[in-house]
Amino acid sequence: MATPQRSRSSSFGPTDRMALGFAVDSILANGMRSFLAITGIVIGIVTVVLITSVLANAKTQVAALFQGLGSSNLIAFHLSQDPYSPPSDREANRKPLELGFADVISRLSPNVEEVGVQLIVPGIVNGRALVASAGRIENDSCFAEGSAARTFRVIEAPLAEGRVFTQIEEDTGARVAVLGASVRASLFPGLSALGKEIRVAGVAFTVIGALAPRPGGVFGENRQDSVISMPIRTVQAIFPDARNVLIYSKTKEGRRQEARQDIETILRRLRSIQARPTWIIWPNMKKWRSMVLRKGYRTILPYSRHNSYWPAANRKFQIQNSKSPSPNPQSPIPNPKLVS
Repeated sequence: MATPQRSRSSSFGPTDRMALGFAVDSILANGMRSFLAITGIVIGIVTVVLITSVLANAKTQVAALFQGLGSSNLIAFHLSQDPYSPPSDREANRKPLELGFADVISRLSPNVEEVGVQLIVPGIVNGRALVASAGRIENDSCFAEGSAARTFRVIEAPLAEGRVFTQIEEDTGARVAVLGASVRASLFPGLSALGKEIRVAGVAFTVIGALAPRPGGVFGENRQDSVISMPIRTVQAIFPDARNVLIYSKTKEGRRQEARQDIETILRRLRSIQARPTWIIWPNMKKWRSMVLRKGYRTILPYSRHNSYWPAANRKFQIQNSKSPSPNPQSPIPNPKLVS
């Protein structure tokens, strides 16, 4: 015998109707309070949706920003922050990279296809903010940098009009410039910039090219669009305070990790920086009995909770015939020989 199914109307009993009636009466009796409560809920939901959308868009734009610098590129800089910002107190004493490092990387690394280099002009020149002008129009939010012609190929920067520097212009330090899309739009609105004269920090340059808008940027604008590029030798002659160097390395297909290891090794050797030591723990050697061996150094030091063990241990446990650190940190660690 089939069981009769209950209709939806029958499942909504008198108790439910009474509760619904009380809720409706409460809303009608406190109209303003109910309106404010519903408005607050709607505002909260809309805010969460907007923030999520903005963060998702920012993530996409930042990814496009780095992809716009070359999908297979590795960027080397001596600081961990914005190249156009002053260094923090923690990193103020770090020595900048040198322009010649780019040629060394290109020559020594078989996993690097091409290397580009940029020399960053500081935002303050002779005590004044860097300003670019064309006639009566000024742009005080621009950046300036010296660049090699090959750098435009490495970072895959497309041209909207004109050309980049020639080798002769680089070697002679010609006063020519390539404008980013935002700089061109602000100094020459609706006009072609080719052959026009601009002034950067009061020095005249001839515009020979303009770049197309670059993808990416947190709020839709890529900062590279605000850059004025000049030959490196020109920047060295006009802006002697320009010292921060950026190195872009275009890796060969499928060799990104190998190229990164090559570049790190080359830069450490050029800058005389040792790799971070690796610590190996040897447990259960005797009663207190753990040994700590620092890779790259031929000295064995015992570990103990009690400080009184250290002096005796340092005298008793050492590696025979070892006086200096190993010159090659990648060399295999010899088996320790304990002598009394």
